Formats: sequence, C-alpha cells, structure tokens
Amino acid sequence: MVSVHFDRNSKVMEKSYRSLDLLKEGTFTQFIAGCLTGQFKKKIQKFLVQLVEANVTHFIASCVNNTLIRKFHMRESVVAIDKKFGSRAVFFQKNANLLVQGQTVYKQDPV
Repeated sequence: MVSVHFDRNSKVMEKSYRSLDLLKEGTFTQFIAGCLTGQFKKKIQKFLVQLVEANVTHFIASCVNNTLIRKFHMRESVVAIDKKFGSRAVFFQKNANLLVQGQTVYKQDPV
C-alpha cells in the first residue's frame, strides 16, 4: 500500500508515531513535489524534510488534480532534493520505476 499526501496529513503531523506504525505494517509513503519547493505551507515543507531525513517516505509525485492552479514542480523538487539530500532523488525515481514495473520497491530503515 502507498499512502499518498503523507506529508500533508495533519494526523500524521500531530502524532508522528502513527507514521511508524504504518511503516511497520509495510506501508510506503509518497510526498507531493510542491511541498518540498514551498508551494504549500512552510510547516508542511519543514515536516517533509523531517520525513525524508528519517527515511519514512519512498515516492515523489506531482499533485495536479487541477492543472489550472497547480503545476507539476517535479523538476524543481528533484533539484531541491539533490541540494539538500544528495543522491536521494535517484532513490525516489528508482522506486517509482520499480512500482510501475511491478517489482520490489526499496525501503530503508527509519531513523
């Protein structure tokens, strides 16, 4: 299972232990590219950085359910990940490809 919009889930933000319970049960998480580039609240951006640093997020995606008001932000997000986390962007991209191909997705131990 992949939990989407994980970085914007107020319940996870309030009670971070819930995210660990989900991860222990085998859930993968996906964050929104625009959250990392500051397209949403700074609080969400800060929380997302904590999730990435803790190895509890596995995919990156665009939130474009309304392309008139939202942009993809993928390119900017990958650049931001490279600057802040080094090769971590490759991890997210490989996982997306593996998921689409029906193969085993990489998962790191939470820290």
